[in-house]
Amino acid sequence: MSPMRKLALAASLPLLAGCSNEELTGIGYRGGVTSVNEASFTLWQGAWLAATIVGAFTLILILWPVFFHRKKEGEAFPRQFQYNIPAEVAYTVIPFIIVAVLFGYTAKAENEIVALSPQSSTALHDVTVNGFQWSWQFTYKEAGEGTTVTGTPAQPPVLYMPLGEKVRFTFTASDVIHSFWVPDFMIQMQNIPGV
Repeated sequence: MSPMRKLALAASLPLLAGCSNEELTGIGYRGGVTSVNEASFTLWQGAWLAATIVGAFTLILILWPVFFHRKKEGEAFPRQFQYNIPAEVAYTVIPFIIVAVLFGYTAKAENEIVALSPQSSTALHDVTVNGFQWSWQFTYKEAGEGTTVTGTPAQPPVLYMPLGEKVRFTFTASDVIHSFWVPDFMIQMQNIPGV
């Protein structure tokens, strides 16, 4: 085995030491606690796969001319091309196709997630999540008066939820758009004023 190969193998050991099958297939995705995690996880893996393919292709397109089209000594100045319509159409249309496909998969996953808790569902608990400047407010409807938990920038509110029971969230906002994100839910919802 050559010294360079040994060095490359030794350099890769610290990276491989932290890997397990869960980390490898999850690509940073935390295990979730809700019924929508499978849809979120599938979307997460698809987005990473698409990013890897596009990134590898882009890297090849960058490195190919660097290594194989370098000017050699005594070589004449290459012929210049001002326009290449097929290439320009390709590098304009392909990103639109990639974005459209990712948007389609995202919309499909979002529809699955939202369909799991329609307004007519028999959720045992209703929680209104109100976003306002610098904090959140949670109102537990079935618990009656005085069950609103309001946070401050220094002390965020705690969201209490029963384990294994259905909860329907209603999202509101007092001022601007807020992004409601609970890491273990693995889904982010937007709180939009007036919606």
